[in-house]
Amino acid sequence: MSRGRTILHEAVVLIRRHLPAGEDGLWAVINTAGLCCKGRLENQENSHWDAMLRHNVIGALRTARTFIPLLRNKKGRLINLGMNNNITSGLVAYTAARYAVEGASLALRQEIAPYGIHIITLQPNGITLEKIFAPPKIDDLIKSDDHTALEIQQPANRYLEYNLSVLPAQSMRMIEEALLSKSPKQNYKLTPDGKINLFNHTAVLVRNKIFHSKLQVS
Repeated sequence: MSRGRTILHEAVVLIRRHLPAGEDGLWAVINTAGLCCKGRLENQENSHWDAMLRHNVIGALRTARTFIPLLRNKKGRLINLGMNNNITSGLVAYTAARYAVEGASLALRQEIAPYGIHIITLQPNGITLEKIFAPPKIDDLIKSDDHTALEIQQPANRYLEYNLSVLPAQSMRMIEEALLSKSPKQNYKLTPDGKINLFNHTAVLVRNKIFHSKLQVS
């Protein structure tokens, strides 16, 4: 059994162990696991493509297969990370993998519709991949006067008090709606198109301002 299957199996065992007495189902599973190897297609190795397809596509299929029984018992919802409409250079293979996840979600939505399970995709328009895939970090080290890293004792509840949010408030609201809505949509955009255009326009203005400033200094 591969490590991925082992981890998923252990997750189900752990979840069932902590469910309330008499319960054997889940309301929602959010699958945001993934891998992105940036780089121009002509410069990438086959191993990069294999890794991205394995983590993003096969990983999504394995997650769905593992948790469908628990979701079926509660008529819950599986939330996948879909494609990013704001495509930039260096993401050809990654984009292909995410389109595959979108297609798999569409087919799975039809296949398990009789079970009452909702299949939802989140489109991370305008959200950087580093934020989406970044694990939450809690700094357990401090610097002493001589710049030596020292381990510090953190309170036992530091994970409850730490702000784990790495997404904008608007994106968190979209995720909340996908989780809690009685009649969820099939797709949610984490950043509305209008805001993406505003971000892009602002970035262009800032870039031009810096460029002109450099010309004046020269």
